[in-house]
Order: sequence, then structure tokens, then C-alpha cells
Amino acid sequence: MMNMKHLLRLALTIALLLPTLPVLSWTNPMVLPGLQNRSLGDPYMMKYRGYFYLYVSAGDRNIYCWRTKDLVNWSDAYICCKDETTAVAYAPEVIYSNGLFYMCTSPRGNGHYLLTSESPTGPFVHRTENLGRDIDGSMFIDDDGKRYFYHANYEGIRGCAMPTPLSFGSDVDLGCRISRQWTEGPCVFKRNGLYYLIYTGNHVWTNGYRIDYAISNTGPLAGFRPQSEQNPILVDTETPTHKALGHGTAFVGPDLDTYYFCYHNLQDNKARRLLNFERIAWNGDKLMMTGPTDWPQDAPLLAATDYFERQDIGDQWQLSDGGNWQIIDADYLSQSAAQSQHTALFKAAAYDDYTAEFTLRAAPGSTGICGALFSYRNAQNYSLAAINAATRKFEITSYADGAEAYSKSYALPADFDPECWHSIRIEKNGTRLRAYIDGMRKAQLTVEAAGGSAGYLTRDGAAHFGYIALSPYVDGSASIAVSQPIPGMLAANLCTEANDEVSQVTMNLSAGKYLMMRCNPGASMTYAVNIQRDGPYNIGLRYRASSIIHLRLLLDGQPLADAIELPFSRSTSVQTIKDVVMPEGHHRLTVEVVDGTINIVEYNIKRGVVNPHQMADNFDEGFSPEWGYREGEWKIIDGQLESTGRYGKMLMGGFDDIHLTDYTVECDVIYNTGNTNGGLLFRTTNASTGGADDSPSLGTDFLQGYVFLHGATSATLGKHNFGWQALKSVNHNIDLSKPHHMKVEVEGPNIRCYIDDMDTPLIRYTDPTPFITGRAGFRAHDSVMRFDNFVVTPATQAPDAITSPRTSASSATPAPERIYNLQGQLVSPSPSLPRGLYIHSLGGASHKVLH
Repeated sequence: MMNMKHLLRLALTIALLLPTLPVLSWTNPMVLPGLQNRSLGDPYMMKYRGYFYLYVSAGDRNIYCWRTKDLVNWSDAYICCKDETTAVAYAPEVIYSNGLFYMCTSPRGNGHYLLTSESPTGPFVHRTENLGRDIDGSMFIDDDGKRYFYHANYEGIRGCAMPTPLSFGSDVDLGCRISRQWTEGPCVFKRNGLYYLIYTGNHVWTNGYRIDYAISNTGPLAGFRPQSEQNPILVDTETPTHKALGHGTAFVGPDLDTYYFCYHNLQDNKARRLLNFERIAWNGDKLMMTGPTDWPQDAPLLAATDYFERQDIGDQWQLSDGGNWQIIDADYLSQSAAQSQHTALFKAAAYDDYTAEFTLRAAPGSTGICGALFSYRNAQNYSLAAINAATRKFEITSYADGAEAYSKSYALPADFDPECWHSIRIEKNGTRLRAYIDGMRKAQLTVEAAGGSAGYLTRDGAAHFGYIALSPYVDGSASIAVSQPIPGMLAANLCTEANDEVSQVTMNLSAGKYLMMRCNPGASMTYAVNIQRDGPYNIGLRYRASSIIHLRLLLDGQPLADAIELPFSRSTSVQTIKDVVMPEGHHRLTVEVVDGTINIVEYNIKRGVVNPHQMADNFDEGFSPEWGYREGEWKIIDGQLESTGRYGKMLMGGFDDIHLTDYTVECDVIYNTGNTNGGLLFRTTNASTGGADDSPSLGTDFLQGYVFLHGATSATLGKHNFGWQALKSVNHNIDLSKPHHMKVEVEGPNIRCYIDDMDTPLIRYTDPTPFITGRAGFRAHDSVMRFDNFVVTPATQAPDAITSPRTSASSATPAPERIYNLQGQLVSPSPSLPRGLYIHSLGGASHKVLH
């Protein structure tokens, strides 16, 4: 965990390194060269010698892959396998180990084969018969070199040990299954001693295809706890061209620090799958998916690198102590002198805190040392991570003033071959240093604070050296060097600037820890943001405070909302700052604390509604054109809406109305004598069917939102997050033979539910983790019911204005009247001002107006 002083120092370093914003060059979804018109699903990413290799399910007899250095510029497609045994390969995945590339795939989803190749681009040839284990296999190598295999099953995600690289042990149920339905696409990785399992649920052809994750601090086959408070971490059923998101890979990008997640989405009426990337940000050990996005994102940050793709060594290397250094085949750097010590120093960069990667192998027959120099300050002061070809051990040594200050060796797997290409990774953050070989963490050390350069070394042996990279980012710090997408979930710890009134508080996850930002009066935190489009946004602020708090919001130094009042909350809760108008593009969003002390966890930022208006339907003249979503069979009979199909959902409002926040919804409900499991939906997003057949019954709980239900003797307020949770129930008798009037009022986290008596709520409930926006409508579960006189009324309506954020009556910092356009530029309030949205500031309070 970084302390605040280190965070501020890091932010300053990043500002110096990156004086301008990255070029926008990456937009989801993407097509790849060579197969532009093909469906490419189940993307898997593997890194080898500095290149990223992407493998997909392409749906024909070949297996294809691409390679890239930067995730933006891609090679043409390689056909990496034509093996007839694995024709129509599903979800091919590849790992590298000890000179061989191992692929697992399930042809047509009928069990798994393992294949090998000497190159990441093939040709891969099958080495086993069908080993079974259903579909969607994935492999993982732990720090001790032991291998594991994961796959999908009707009971959820399962895993097993791999006794050899080409065999499976007995299965273990990992307890990770989404909505008790089909779950697939496992991806396991390890970070800071914790195991992360990402997996996908619902059927691949449904809009509700989505991503959950679990964490274990026990081991790769035990102790996985789904993070239900966050899940799903990636879902979108509503964006017209960006639905059904899932099945992918988490991997570390070209800056050596940022985790990415690649996945596919559905296009062209479910006939085509396309490639997508999202950044993963970290709040301590908490995985924060920063998507989904479908607008331009900052290009991936790049480390300083050398791939040796040339003939001459050049002036970016300083060669010391002699030796015979040369570049071979425009592919790698060779040092062929077998005696004494020889060094090559990479002069491209040097940092105090950094991540570095190295690629190396011992020359054939060598019994000496080949290693990676790091924290190199001079010939007397440096550290070395090396392969000892004679002992086949991994060694870490530090030198101070020419004397050995630290030395330790670490065991490697029994089959470790020093003459194959291997990777070494070093992470230095303050006084903590971690060392990895082939992805296996072997050491965590406490070191002196100084950093330095990187390079290569041989001692009494010849060696080959490949791709080298050095980055100023470590432990997730790269996330504050790029703009965070809005709308999206923004972790409070990702501030690019914070003053002395801000500190960090550590909190416990089910496994691991996360951070809250403790802000005293006068605290200021600024975030680099990438806003999707002009318009209003709703900000769900998750916090804890022991007194009433007042905040200010600024964008690029201009006021957005002043004297925002938040109630005290001794436990973590969410309050919504409504309808904050922000312009498209890259900006700096600042949160200032006017008075009080507050611990801020994160901001859940959703688009708002530009034109909130009353919507209604009495079903006397067919369906209103404002119904935006329907699943199941619904019919109008005698001027009333009937859930004829017994299962289904209907939601009012089009795409631009999805994120309505505070409103009243009401209707008449007419019960039959059967099941009464139906009622009013509100604040509902991401509704979906379930299963391969788009079944309304399988997807009855597939939505995020609330429902108000009433039976003969009780009423229930429920919450759906692709599942069902009863928030509050009360005993209350009604006559099912008569019509009844239902109403819900939702304001911030507060919900009030009424039936018949429109003055006295039957249920009052405050949700500490509310859904902050969504449409209203109906839901039926195994019920034939009728509804009538449906009305949705936004909490604030005006013919010529848009709802303002909820603020206190006066500002802590009075200011004269000003009007700004959506780019934050001051404009003159003249009659000739063009019609449109503007920000009106008076006395320090800011509001949106439609001029």
C-alpha cells in the first residue's frame, strides 16, 4: 500500500514524465487485421519476449493468433494450428514453459486436448487424446512451479492439479457459479499473494452475459470467495452496439504495471463477436474494472524497451568490462566470452521506483551466471537477479561500495532448463522489492531507497539476452497516469493530486485489503477523467462520516456544484449527487471538503437524463411508444396489460431514459387467484433473459434494480442484482379480488412503498448500497396479473430547466453570477446566446440551465 507522501511524489513524477495526455487511439469494440469480417470470441492474451499474443475462437478449422507490442498496432493473422483433431477449437489458451508453448482447447466444446509448439505462432500439434473436462480450459502456474487446470462445468467453475504438463488430476468445485446457471470462461492469476478468479455467466448468446470475480488467500484450488458486493464487475445489456460482455483474460500491459481485461461482445444480431479491452484499476487488493467503455480511451502507456530488432548495438547501451557483445539475427543480444564478468547497461531510463522485465537464457553448454542488473548506480553499487546455470537456481545479490551486501538463492522447478528463454521481473516500490522468474514470485526483500538503471550481466559464462523493459510504474501506480472513464466506477484512491488534508485508511476485504481516503476540512482530491459525452451525470458517492459534510465539485477549476450536503453515516453508505453537467473529453474533476471529516471509498458515476419527463400508459390505445424493453408475453386485454406468459419484464423509457434517478412510479394492479409474484420494477438497468433460448423464466432475476410486490397477506421490497434479495417485508392483508393502487417513491437511497393509502408508506427503507439510476416497469414470475394506469413522474420537472444537484442554501465561498458553456468557458448572458445547456453559477452554487 502506498502512503500519501509517496502517492504525491509519484503523481509529481508522472506529471514530469507525461507532460501531455496520451493520444486517444483505442476504442471498443475492435476488429483485427486479416479476419475483419469474422466472429472472434473468447480472447486470450499471452506475453512472450515482450510481444503479446492473442488467441481466439474463430469458428473454423484453423486456430488464429495475432501479436502486438502496444495493444494498438497488430500483426496480420497467423494460422497457428491446422491440426484436424482440434478443428473448430473453442477458447484456445496458451502458456509458455521451459522452451515449449502449451495450448489447451475444446474442439466444438467436447472435452479438451493439449497441444505443443516451439513457437507462439505454431504450428501447434496435439499431444494428448481427449482428456474431457467439458469446455473453456485455462492453465495457471503458481509460484512453486506447480500447474493447475480450470474449466467450465454445469456445476460451475472447477479446477484440478496437473501432475505433468500433459495430464489432469481430480476435479475440485471452486464454488463459483453465476445465478445457479451456466458459468464459463475461467481466468486465474495471482497478485500480491492473492488468487483471483474471473469468470463469465449466462449463455454466450444472451445480452446478460457478464463477468464476476472471486478472491482466495488459501490457494489455487480452495477458498475462493465471490465478491458479491461488487459483482458483476462487467455488464451491459443496453448499449445498442456493446452488449453481452464476457469471456476473457486478465494480463499486464506494455507499461509492465497496468492490468487489462480483454473480452468479447456481441454484434450484428448475435452473429458476430468482437474484441474489447478494459483497464483494471486497483484499490489495494480490490479489483476495479474501469468499464465497459465504447468511446476512445487513452492509449496504453509504454515502458522504455529494447527488442534488439536491428544489426548494431547502438548508443543506448553502455558496454563495460569487455566481453564479446553483438546482436544476432536482429533478434537478441549475445555475450559469448565465457570468462570473467561483463556488463551491458541499458541507458534509456533510470528510476527510484520502477518495474523492470528482462529476457535471457544461458548459451549452450554454459555453466556460469547470466543475469539482470537492476538499481544500478555504478559498478560498485547495484543488484543482480540471475540464473546460475551450474546449480539451476535463481540468485539475488546486492552490492554496496563493491562489497556483497546481500545474497540468497532460490530453488527452481526440477525440469528448469537454463538454456531456454526465461523472464525475470523486478518490482521496486520504496524499500520493498519483489523478484519473479517466469511469473513465479521468489523473493520479497527490504532494500535501501535508492533506485537506478537496468542492464545485463554475465559471469564466467556466455548468454543471450532479449527484450528488456523499464517502467516508472509499480503496484498499480500507472492507473493515475491515465484518464479514468466516465461513466464508470472511480476508486477514490486514484487521485492524481491530493493535498495534506488527505490520508489513507486501510479496510478489510473478504481476502486482502482496500483503501478509503480520509479527508479533513480543506481536503482536495483531483482525478483525471475521460467523459463520454456532454450532459448530466449522477455521482453515487460511497463514504462514511460522523457528522454532516459539505463538499464542492469543480471541473478544470470551474464550479460544478457547491455546498453539497451529505448526511452523517457511521457505516459506509451511498448518497447521489444528481445531474452534474459535464462536457465530453479529458478533464480534471476535483472534490473539495468544505467542512467535516469524511472517508471516501469510490464514486459510481452514471449518465443522467437530459430531458426527464413524465411517462405514462393506460393501455387504452395499445402500447405507448415509450416502452423501451420487453421480454416474455404481454398482452393488452380490456384496456389492461396482462402478463400472459407468466414470466417477463417490461421497462418504460428509451436508451436516453435509462438513467433516471429520483422519481415516483405508480399503477393499478389487478390480481388473479393464482400466484401473486409480480409487481413494480424501479431503478432497473441491465435487464436480460437467461439461457441459450433467451428464456424469460430462466432470466426472471436477471436485472439490477428493485421490485415492490404485494400478496394477500404481506408486502415485500426486493432487490435484484442478477439474483434476489428481500430487503424488507411487512404483514398486510388485501383483498385479491379487487384492484389496488401501488406507488413507489425513490429519492437517493430512500425508498417508500405504498398500496391504496397514498399518504402513509407501507414500507420505508434506506439502502446503504443503492442502485442510483434506472427505468421503471413491471415484472412477473410465474404469475398472470394485470396492470393499468402506469405513470412515472421525475422528482423535479420544469419546462425550461433541468434538475440541479442537491445543495445547501448558501455557499461556503460566495461568488458573483457567471454562466459557463459545457467546455467550462465563461460566456456572456446576452439574448444572442445560442440555445443549449449551460452551467449557471450564483453565490458559489452551480446549476444546469437550458437556455
